[in-house]
Amino acid sequence: MERLSLQQMDADWSKLIDLESRTVSPRVFVDPAIYEIEQERIFNRCWLFVGCESQVPNPGDFFTNSMGEEPVIVTRAEDGKIHVFINSCRHRGSRVCRIEHGNARSFTCPYHGWTYDLRGKLTGVPRLREAYYGDLDRDQWGLLEAPKVESYCGLIFACLDSGAQSFESYLGNA
Repeated sequence: MERLSLQQMDADWSKLIDLESRTVSPRVFVDPAIYEIEQERIFNRCWLFVGCESQVPNPGDFFTNSMGEEPVIVTRAEDGKIHVFINSCRHRGSRVCRIEHGNARSFTCPYHGWTYDLRGKLTGVPRLREAYYGDLDRDQWGLLEAPKVESYCGLIFACLDSGAQSFESYLGNA
C-alpha cells in the first residue's frame, strides 16, 4: 500500500469514502498518514471524555488516562478543582505517574526526581543550586495542563486546543 503525505491525503478524501454506496475504504483504518491526521485534527483539537468525577472524589485522588496518544493525569487538587495534566516530566519527558490510580500529595519523576504538586506546579528539583546555579524559574516548568477542562453531569471532559470552542458550544443541542 502506497504511503501518502498529509498534503496528498487532503486531496484524496473523496477516494476513501463513497457516499453513494455508503462504503469506506479499508485504508481509513490502517494508513499511518490518516492516523496522523486524526491525531492532529481530531484528538488534539476536540473535547474528549477523560473520566468521571467519582474517580477523584477527594483532594489528592488521581487516575491516569490518555487523550489520543497523549498520556494524562486527572487529579483533584486541595481546593477541589479538577486538573488534567500531560503525564510527562518537563525535564526529560519521563512519565511522572506510573500507576493507574490512587491518592498522592505530589508526583515525582523517577528519572531525576523533579516533583510536582496537585496543581502541576514544580515544587522540587534535586540539587537545584548545584545543577542550575539556583537560576531555574520553577514557575515556568510546571506540568503542562489541558487548557480546557469541564465537568458535565459528573463526567470530565478536556481539550488540548486552547482556541477550541467552549464545551457548551461543542455539545450544542445534545
